[in-house]
Amino acid sequence: MKKTYLYFIAFLFSTATFSQSIIFLDEFDGAMQYSSSGEYVTSPTQYFGMTTETYADVELGYGDFPFFGARQLSASPATITYNDLNIAGKSNLSLAIGIAEDKGPGATENWDAGDSVLIEYSLDNGSWITLFSIVSSGTDNAPQISSSEGNNGTVITSNIEEFDFGIPTSSNTEIDIRFTFTGLSEAEEDIVFEYLGLVNDLNLFPEISISAPTTNFSNGVGTVDVTYTVSGNADSIDIIVNDGTPITGNDVNGDTVSIPVSDDTAYEVVILAYLGVQEVGDNDVYFEVGNPLSINNNEIESFSLYPNPVSNGKFSISTEENSIKNIELYDVMGKMVLSKSVRNKESIDISSLNSGIYILKAEENSKNATRKLIII
Repeated sequence: MKKTYLYFIAFLFSTATFSQSIIFLDEFDGAMQYSSSGEYVTSPTQYFGMTTETYADVELGYGDFPFFGARQLSASPATITYNDLNIAGKSNLSLAIGIAEDKGPGATENWDAGDSVLIEYSLDNGSWITLFSIVSSGTDNAPQISSSEGNNGTVITSNIEEFDFGIPTSSNTEIDIRFTFTGLSEAEEDIVFEYLGLVNDLNLFPEISISAPTTNFSNGVGTVDVTYTVSGNADSIDIIVNDGTPITGNDVNGDTVSIPVSDDTAYEVVILAYLGVQEVGDNDVYFEVGNPLSINNNEIESFSLYPNPVSNGKFSISTEENSIKNIELYDVMGKMVLSKSVRNKESIDISSLNSGIYILKAEENSKNATRKLIII
């Protein structure tokens, strides 16, 4: 499952509830914590080891942010290994790792079939067991996760994403973790690891589920009940309606909250979980009251999205006028994540965006349309 929990790891270390859950963490910003087949930084396009964002066009959010990178390897295979990590008394292990890949010229992907990263573990000096791998399906393709878990087939993008993989154990006391890099011989073949954490009881982190509403509503309802539950631990829960002022003081285990609503209005309700002041979990629900578009007399005619929901990272727009359209895509927090002009039925790439609900706004010949777009 893709998550972002370990972006807040420094905060979690200071939180008593979670301090025993983090067994090991490497953020690649200090002394080397692993053994290596040999590190080098020959140039901005050839390196194997800890380096900085200067050498990779990935979205880390900070300039010159350290990471472990592999690019245009001088020798293959190359390895790094974490040895003799103490897991005594731990029985619910997960490896959490932040991964990205630098896109080549013109935003192309450049991994070939022979390029791969294999991640394995060994318990108590036993046999090596495959946890997951990063592979390419052919020539100049995007690398993707290969795993027996739910991440299988997920494409690695230039945005750092966290992937979590469960490690079954039984009264074991030590674990070794090994990364084997194969291929990656060309200047545009690379991979980035921003952090790596071995975590016990990852399910202690808050997960928010929303069970209601599941339908839209007719005008005149006045209020809509939003029902949520929280598994794991949270210090506080905020509810935000249509990017408004957060509703605070909500039950950290779950509740049903009545949201005042108006006729002919669309609603995006976002529920956020916090540890201290740091957001560590979220979920959202979208519903409509009446017909929000009925009050718009300047609607683009025969406007449609396909497919919706989006499952393959691409969608298109068609309209009756068949003209150029200016589109903007917003996430549930109101942040614009895409802005471009597109032709009728042009394929629009959103493979770099996370799964969730987005709001699409389109303009064509001074007419407008707003739609919900779901990425799964």
